[in-house]
Amino acid sequence: MFPLARFLPLGNLPDSLAASALGEDRWNAGMGLMSRANPEKWNGFVADYTMVRATDGELKTCFDSAQKAGREQRCSITIRPAPAP
Repeated sequence: MFPLARFLPLGNLPDSLAASALGEDRWNAGMGLMSRANPEKWNGFVADYTMVRATDGELKTCFDSAQKAGREQRCSITIRPAPAP
């Protein structure tokens, strides 16, 4: 639809044009594009995000500890069940 937009030095214009063509804001347009381009990968992303959210920040704390220590870190985390759809 906008083949030359990717070559223009206008920052986010190609993203905005794509979102506009889809009739969505850029965030929702991006999610829609990713989910339709590769449903399996998208579903994996959503599952991973859901698992990380279920740790209530414990996973980030563990990650930050490993970064600070500069080595592997053993952590015990509690996972809440996902809410019913």
